[in-house]
Amino acid sequence: MNEDRKENDNDLRKITVYDEDGNELLISVKDWRERVLPDQLKANFNNPDSLYTLIVMSLHDGFYPEILEATEVLLKIDSDKERSHTVRSILLMKVDKLDDAEEVLKNYIKEFSATGVILTNLAKIYDERNNVVESEKILWEALTLDPNQDNGLEWWGAIHRDKGGEKGFYNAIRRAASIEGSWRPQLWLARVCLEKGNLQVATNYYIDILKIARNESEVLMQISGDLGKHGHFNEALKLIYPLYHPENHIPEVGFNLLQCLLEKKDYNEGEYLLQKLIDLKNPILTAKLKYFFDEFEKLKNNEMA
Repeated sequence: MNEDRKENDNDLRKITVYDEDGNELLISVKDWRERVLPDQLKANFNNPDSLYTLIVMSLHDGFYPEILEATEVLLKIDSDKERSHTVRSILLMKVDKLDDAEEVLKNYIKEFSATGVILTNLAKIYDERNNVVESEKILWEALTLDPNQDNGLEWWGAIHRDKGGEKGFYNAIRRAASIEGSWRPQLWLARVCLEKGNLQVATNYYIDILKIARNESEVLMQISGDLGKHGHFNEALKLIYPLYHPENHIPEVGFNLLQCLLEKKDYNEGEYLLQKLIDLKNPILTAKLKYFFDEFEKLKNNEMA
């Protein structure tokens, strides 16, 4: 009786969704699962990008059985075979079908060859089976193929932090940083340097990273964010501002730079950059941009007073 009540309560819980115009709506879990989601999935059975987005959202919200058919469809229609096989295997893991999940990933490897993302998810299956040795072996192989994948590197670091504390974590990330083409491990090593007060070594890391990953939004965001967090506003602006293009990079990079300019009380440059973000005409950014607009106005008014 209590379990039935708990299930019913969950069905009545409201979740936030968006209509075609981007308006925010509240709908019960029951209505979404039984009425809205099935229709939306079927409506996108010929649109792999939209279908993938719906599947990922459903995974995040815990709608696992509801998207089993959709992930099968995605395998057939998606030209991005890595993402379709990955998301299918993740779902199968969620519903405790480890053997089926492993088969999906091994089929990908057989047809297309291994990738870092595919192997990282294969390592998770072995970890679920408590085969730790094989799991770590596969995870390292995944990193050698792609040392810049966020999930794999984070997991690698966590494993070695559990084994050897911060020293174990640092040595594990340094090992990943030795892989040719890597830049994400170096971002983490630079963060450690900043935390220890060693700005010069961190800066050296950043200079090397930007030689190979200057167009990566994540790189620009983390460098500007980490430097700003530690009060190195000039360094953040010097390294990242010349590389930042609002139309090409995620807005969080711009917010970090605006915050640095705010901390420096440079309202002239701040308003110039702010206008570039306003020109994007993205309604999702409105509240954040208004905050910076007001703060730069305060700076101007205080200077004129």
